[in-house]
Amino acid sequence: DSIPNIVEEAWGMNPYSVDSDNDTILDVEEWGKDKETPVDTDGDEIIDTLDTDSDDDGVLDIDEAGDSELYTPAVDTDSDAVANYLDTDSDNDGMNDGIDNCILVVNINQRDTDENGDGDACDGDWDGDEVLNENDNCPYVVNPEQADFENDGKGDVCDGDDDGDNVVDEKDNCLLLSNSDQANNDGDDFGDACDDDDDNDGVIDEVDNCQFIANSDQTNNDSDDLGDVCDDDDDNDTIKDGEDNCPSIANLDQSDIDGNSIGDACDLASCSTSNQDGVCADGFYCYQGECLIEEDRYQEFSGNSACSYSTDRNYSWILVLLSLGMLFIIRRKVSR
Repeated sequence: DSIPNIVEEAWGMNPYSVDSDNDTILDVEEWGKDKETPVDTDGDEIIDTLDTDSDDDGVLDIDEAGDSELYTPAVDTDSDAVANYLDTDSDNDGMNDGIDNCILVVNINQRDTDENGDGDACDGDWDGDEVLNENDNCPYVVNPEQADFENDGKGDVCDGDDDGDNVVDEKDNCLLLSNSDQANNDGDDFGDACDDDDDNDGVIDEVDNCQFIANSDQTNNDSDDLGDVCDDDDDNDTIKDGEDNCPSIANLDQSDIDGNSIGDACDLASCSTSNQDGVCADGFYCYQGECLIEEDRYQEFSGNSACSYSTDRNYSWILVLLSLGMLFIIRRKVSR
């Protein structure tokens, strides 16, 4: 190594090794220019050829050598003509190598996201989730599963809008389902798009016959797909309930003989069921399941005096027969 063995022995070096301190830096490089006196960079009374930390910066020479190849010159990262193992600030970023978390990369802010001792500037996995930065969809937030709901290249844990509906997650009532209108019929914590009971009536939407109007009883007069509370034609007779004089009984003709705004289909039904006058409108009476005009119960005879009789019990023919019989008897008595 061009250093006489006797000299090496005198300084405690190994005359049979070209690298007495095994730091992958040749003794001749660490010796210095003076052939008689070796260099002691840090002045600790240990010559560089035997000092494992020649510049006393807290970083071993073997780690600052640059590589493990013995016959390659020691690295000088900042190109200041001072090899790293002798330079207390190898990257010239103002941070002493002993406290610099990226010795060979300038990083004045010393940012270390995962706090693993390696600054982000020289750490291939900033968040420490074992996914390299170049492949990590959230390089600064731990997410080993790399979930990305909307497939926008930004992982859910660092995406402020996971469903891409332009509503930030903290205000979005359907975090993972796009619903920019934020419609929420029942005013709970879940938007309609992700709420399985939009009217909050205890009946899930997929079987609810009125999805947006509460109707836990699910009453459905005409047995169609819509419950009565949201069906505008409950009897399915094509006439809207608000205009239908029998909204619960189909009556397309809307017949209303007594003009009481209750169609015959539902008026007569009551009369035929109870057969009592009280179910018919004023001016009508119930007879044999029909609402008939009240004044038709009575008929006027000649003269000012009126004899009333019931239309449902007409005995006038009997009176006629009795009169004829009496007349016949009287005539027979007179003839005798």
